Amino acid sequence: MDDVDAVQAQIARNMLASGDWVTARLNGVAYLEKAPFIYWMMAVSYRVLGVHDWAARLPLALAAVLLCWVSYRFGRWGFGEKAGLYVGLALATAAGLFLFTRILIPDATLTLAITAAIWAWLRLLEGREEPPRAWSVVLGACLGTGLLLKGLIGVVFPAMAGLLYMAVTRQLFSARSWAIVSLSVWRLMDNPLISRSRCSA
Repeated sequence: MDDVDAVQAQIARNMLASGDWVTARLNGVAYLEKAPFIYWMMAVSYRVLGVHDWAARLPLALAAVLLCWVSYRFGRWGFGEKAGLYVGLALATAAGLFLFTRILIPDATLTLAITAAIWAWLRLLEGREEPPRAWSVVLGACLGTGLLLKGLIGVVFPAMAGLLYMAVTRQLFSARSWAIVSLSVWRLMDNPLISRSRCSA
């Protein structure tokens, strides 16, 4: 009778059993209500650890821990060690994070992807630390993960936040800011692995 945990866990189990990792199915019927990444995480966990209820929940639990760590690092980068520690502790002890990770929904993982995407965007705009290629990869991976977790929300939310930040800080029409972002994207696309996959396609 459970329409959240049991349904999500069974769809991931069906993916693993059938070998069809493209179309989510429940009782033989295509279940296209959610993006597939949450099922992929659970199916990989099943394959490694066996089919158990805790194996279905483990990816979400790890994502929640990683979210607290990324929030701590983000806060430390922006405002110092003490602020980062407060951010990490506040999130780790928040009732919302506890409640939204007790059921198998991708919201905590989506929050992780959006947070990391916004941090990568800011690091690219900073443009004076390490080479931007690494942060371009992080930004692209987070936007792609968000898209596979919840659809366009995973791309639109961080993009709107980044553009709003650029508008408030008067960087929206700055040629330098767009040059940094576009150069980092160009360097990412110039990666031999990506170029080879484009040629083979």
